Amino acid sequence: MKKLLAAVILLTAGLANAWDQRAPLPVEQCRVHSPYGFAQTARAVQPICREAYLVAYDAPVKIPAYVAYTLLPQNAWVASHAPTHLLQISQSQTDQLHRTMLARATTRDMQHQMGI
Repeated sequence: MKKLLAAVILLTAGLANAWDQRAPLPVEQCRVHSPYGFAQTARAVQPICREAYLVAYDAPVKIPAYVAYTLLPQNAWVASHAPTHLLQISQSQTDQLHRTMLARATTRDMQHQMGI
């Protein structure tokens, strides 16, 4: 049993690292995400274009200096992940929710000003 479990773990670990990332697209194809280019920085950055975003990558510090993307309605979180009962609320329920949130924020502000 231990050998079977070890084999499954090794197989899973091996498959987890088996996927190779696709090569970046030409930067010209990312004009939809950043039509005017990206912000200029004092550091040298490498532009990397992917299907969903454009990133200006700063390799020495291993962080992005700039990221641009276009969020389409069909890719939005609400359209694909939100429970349907949250999307089907009436205007009066929406108004009540806004009033509740405003009342809570106002109460917090008043407590903060009073030092409570």
